[in-house]
Amino acid sequence: MSDYKYIKGIPNINNRFISVLEQKKYTGYRFSKEMELSESVITNIRKGKNEPSKKYLTALLEKFPDVSNVWLLTGEGDMLTSVSKQKSEHSIKNDTITGYYYPTVSAAAGMDKEMANDELERIPISLPNWDQGIDFINVYGDSMYPKFCSGEIIGIKQVELQYINYGFAYVVILGDGQILLKYIKKGSDKDHVILESENKFYDSKEYQLSQIKKVFIIKGVISKITM
Repeated sequence: MSDYKYIKGIPNINNRFISVLEQKKYTGYRFSKEMELSESVITNIRKGKNEPSKKYLTALLEKFPDVSNVWLLTGEGDMLTSVSKQKSEHSIKNDTITGYYYPTVSAAAGMDKEMANDELERIPISLPNWDQGIDFINVYGDSMYPKFCSGEIIGIKQVELQYINYGFAYVVILGDGQILLKYIKKGSDKDHVILESENKFYDSKEYQLSQIKKVFIIKGVISKITM
């Protein structure tokens, strides 16, 4: 874990953004002028009024390529890494990208619609020892607690329904647009499955296979730092 200055009362990603500027001895004014950005937006980031957008995160990584994009987004690992090992978001080649992180998307709602939107904010991620073609989204809610906690980031990859393993957790998109993070278990017959929560306060529910539009296997979890 990196040792960086933490300002109480503002989001962790804001803290990390500002900590990079301070570590590099950059004022908000200097950074905004060199990168042709709004100084007032950086001031709002510093005060916690707004989280840094993709544009500002990209600019920070482009300006300081030795800053770890994984650390900046999640708090995992160290702030700085070797320039020879760490590429900025702007310069990551397609064949080195693990996948894309969608900061505004969660497993709770809207994933299928939003991830198909070319205008959706997405940030390329390169992680060692991970498969390629993985989407990274946020966990929301407590139905799968403590297996998956709200605020964590999960890496997911689409699989065919016939290849699922019963008893394992998947992200399921239903035909009506619901996005569910649940265990998939055998249903009452071959045409049904049961979606079950880890949290026993949530009831299990049986669905017809025809109601399921897409299924994503969970490839891994990135836990955010809890301050």
